[in-house]
Amino acid sequence: MSNDIDTSAKRLELANQIRERSRDIERRIGELTAFMSAQLGDDDHAVDELCGIMLDTLVKCAKHAHHLIDEAEALDHADRREEEEHMRALAMRRTFERMAGGQ
Repeated sequence: MSNDIDTSAKRLELANQIRERSRDIERRIGELTAFMSAQLGDDDHAVDELCGIMLDTLVKCAKHAHHLIDEAEALDHADRREEEEHMRALAMRRTFERMAGGQ
């Protein structure tokens, strides 16, 4: 039981850290996006090209950061899913035992 509590606490802590760091990444991506967007329209073609590449890359990074937040949420709910699966297995085992005992 203590091991289950330790595992659950570690999962929650890890999920919180992932969520916090991913949100920080999203914030920084937003800052970089604003900066790069402000640089667009310069007379220098090389600057515009670089800004376009950076903005495309930042969009991809933002998607990955959001995915990490989703995974942290899934980790938060892992204990509940495992408990639900355990209860379903227990109920099925009891049903099979009753069926076997009734024959």
